[in-house]
Amino acid sequence: MSAARIVFLMYHELELAGRKLCQSEPGYVRYILPLETFREQMSWLKESGWRGLNVSEALRYPPEPSVCITFDDGCETDLIAAAPVLREFGLNATFYLTAGFVGTPGYLNAGQVRDLDSQGFQIGCHSMTHSYLSDLREPDLKRETVDAKLRIEAMVGHSIEHFSCPGGRYDPLTLQMARQAGFVTVANSRFYANSVGTSPYELGRVAILRGLTLERFSTTAGYGKNACSIGCATLRNVCSEMRDTIICGQSCWGKNSKPACCQTVLPSVRLVVVDARSGPLLATLVLRHNSHNHAYALNGKLAHCGFSRKHKSVRAVVQRVVDIVDLGQCGH
Repeated sequence: MSAARIVFLMYHELELAGRKLCQSEPGYVRYILPLETFREQMSWLKESGWRGLNVSEALRYPPEPSVCITFDDGCETDLIAAAPVLREFGLNATFYLTAGFVGTPGYLNAGQVRDLDSQGFQIGCHSMTHSYLSDLREPDLKRETVDAKLRIEAMVGHSIEHFSCPGGRYDPLTLQMARQAGFVTVANSRFYANSVGTSPYELGRVAILRGLTLERFSTTAGYGKNACSIGCATLRNVCSEMRDTIICGQSCWGKNSKPACCQTVLPSVRLVVVDARSGPLLATLVLRHNSHNHAYALNGKLAHCGFSRKHKSVRAVVQRVVDIVDLGQCGH
């Protein structure tokens, strides 16, 4: 029997009718789910027999179908919208707070943080100022990890153990500082399910994006025991949303025996398709986060997908590759 694998879901602010969002930029809004969408997803998990766990619970990797539910930033909707839904369906979660945002408009204040904590939800840290940690030197990293941890602990009156990286960005110095601060886990934003073989300091998470349908959520969540299919669905959603920005300056198909390449231009996804006429078709899906590239080779799989060497835009190739890739086979 294969070891348990758990997908860590990543949520942010929830949208409430008549309530202004904390930010209005498109890059922020694409991560914001309407409250009713979130409720439908949690209802589906409960009705389908899935457990919703916080980070500490998920790290036990129980054999029962489970997902880990996490929220970033510490928006006020964590308490007034997400928490009531989670309680309704008997699900748990970890809420990562940006310490410096506490008490500012749209975010939890210290009393609300304590309220959320007293309800049994887990409080974690999402840095001090939401800076990209891989861009910082040691003194600033200390503020974003050590000082942020101490500030949140002063609010709740007990130790906190879990940290998530803003933007998913980190480097070895970040992880070293997180360890020194006393965090026992660090979560990022990389597309993979976690298992006992995953480093607790490199926990993957899947961002649940605006527009992800319940059908797609339910279809893919069911594979969480052995594949990061929610990540695959989210990736499909990204490709769909960004289809008009896909750029290709040349045909994907080589005119001679030398490989020819093309790639999509997406904010965090790059697809490279290589065609060597003398050998099998090779497609590599690259999930990009800063300087980190995670390449998943699909050797030979595209050869049986009916692609013509005479046509098919990069858009079609992207959609097809995303349809067939199984991120759960990619390790981690």
